[in-house]
Amino acid sequence: AYKKGEYRQALEVFGKVLENNPGHTEARFYQSLAQYRLQQFPAALSGFTEVAQTAAKPEIQSAAWNNAGLSSVENKQPEQAVELFKKALKTNPGDEMIRRNLQKVLLDLMQQNQSEKEQKPKEQPPMNQDDAQQKLQEVMEQERQAREKMKPRSSGASTRKNW
Repeated sequence: AYKKGEYRQALEVFGKVLENNPGHTEARFYQSLAQYRLQQFPAALSGFTEVAQTAAKPEIQSAAWNNAGLSSVENKQPEQAVELFKKALKTNPGDEMIRRNLQKVLLDLMQQNQSEKEQKPKEQPPMNQDDAQQKLQEVMEQERQAREKMKPRSSGASTRKNW
């Protein structure tokens, strides 16, 4: 069912396998893949983490940590994803895909932090009373000048237009 893209049906099949054999690592791994494909990212993350912690083979551990990292990215938890990708790399240091996933998340985090810094207004030190009074006078003067400009002017002549 999974290979055919029938992920809901695959979830049921893997669930039944796990009922009979809760320690079946491969079934748990594929169940988590099906959950990921169905965008059930918290469940997929939990499953991949469980597989990574219990799998005997390092290649399964690294794949599970990597997929847990991808689930965290989709779950909008990039900091957690970084840690999970690092665990995957510790298990399989030569895996370039895991390295690229880690680099992409780190780059996204750096860009996010940079844009947050740019969006924050620069804080100004608090004004003392004299400065506040002076600023108020300046604003009031600007307002007075703006009102003056808006007043209709009379030149003694009729303001009616002769079109």
